[in-house]
Amino acid sequence: MMLLRSRVASSSSSSSSSSSNSRPGQGTSRRAAGGGVMAVRPRVTGTCTPHAHDTHSCGSVGSGTWQQRRRVVAVAKASSTPGGPAGTTGSAAAGPSVVVIGGGVAGLTSALRVLTEVPGSTVTIVSDKLGIETTTAGAAGLWGPYKMSNTPEELVNRWGGETFEHLMGLFYSRDAVRAGVFLCYAHHVTSGYEDPPAWHNVVHNWAPMDPKHLALLPGKYTHGHSYGNVMCEGRFYMQYVTDAINATGRAEWRNGVTLSHWKEALTLGSFNALVNCSGLGAHTVAGDKEMYPIRGQVMRVRAPWVTQVYRADTDFYIIPNREYVVLGGTAQVGDWSTEVDASDQKRIWEGCCALVPSLAQGEVVEDWVGLRPGRPSVRVEIEAADVPVVHNYGHGGAGLTLSWGCAGDVARLLRGALG
Repeated sequence: MMLLRSRVASSSSSSSSSSSNSRPGQGTSRRAAGGGVMAVRPRVTGTCTPHAHDTHSCGSVGSGTWQQRRRVVAVAKASSTPGGPAGTTGSAAAGPSVVVIGGGVAGLTSALRVLTEVPGSTVTIVSDKLGIETTTAGAAGLWGPYKMSNTPEELVNRWGGETFEHLMGLFYSRDAVRAGVFLCYAHHVTSGYEDPPAWHNVVHNWAPMDPKHLALLPGKYTHGHSYGNVMCEGRFYMQYVTDAINATGRAEWRNGVTLSHWKEALTLGSFNALVNCSGLGAHTVAGDKEMYPIRGQVMRVRAPWVTQVYRADTDFYIIPNREYVVLGGTAQVGDWSTEVDASDQKRIWEGCCALVPSLAQGEVVEDWVGLRPGRPSVRVEIEAADVPVVHNYGHGGAGLTLSWGCAGDVARLLRGALG
């Protein structure tokens, strides 16, 4: 696993924008194939040492003098991919050659499932940015369908359920730490009665919240449920999937490639099929005008005593990660801004501190903004073209939650099309 020190996570561009590197003190934000757009602002207060998170399109928009000490995990780049010459993992195979557009969690999991489930296949992953430079790396990582619009519940439950079982299997394996997977206990409180979500049978031990526990929270929250869930931190998981792709010896990486349409990817080699996982970039790459951003803003706080998840209506959430606690959030449909908004920041901080007052004693590390790839419904389907084209994008706020299940459908569709 490659490790690097980073003072600020780099920006990533869309399939229709050029790439660049961000530097401390220089804010950047761009759209990228395989994900959304992100910005991050480290918090600088007195002697506080902020930590830039490894995110997709992030730029520092803060000011002041600071020293970055934290290591972040980097996805293997083409020039350092093991097992073959620069950009490739080596050995040839007699099966179909597939090009995958997108280096986010949808693209990486699709590539891995194609390699392992389409016999003899080789895969070329084409992206502007990879892994930790995509939106998933900045997300809190709690399993749970979110902002699914009109996606049919049966599909959400099937895709999400398959991903949940995959992550649970990882937790009960030797790979849990490398994959960034751990179990958590979650509480969802509401100001009025709500029917359980369609996915409540996927998680473990869904039950009404203990009234004594509920009474400790602000009085407006009159109902609640508690359940066992699984957490998957994208920055670790995507490195884990990247390593698994490389281990097949049948993958090639084309990083730093921008596309104005998915057809351009077919000119990069001789391919039998294409998988489009361009995320919010599908607005350009697939010409899909139904794509729209769902702006999310969060804060990261160092508060290791907070170990359980809280969601309050649709207003606030508190989600512990390994190093930090993620406080959120927003879900602003159609908002392309990647700037940190002071009013959102204030609302999130005050709302989360009202839920768990001791958070006020925590150290605020950073503010982060990402754009989720919204769509009226997730698109996982095959398109007839010169070669079979499978689309897998529009996952809203549930990219990680649905990733393994959607990738399974990608592999099944390709097997059927390729015979």
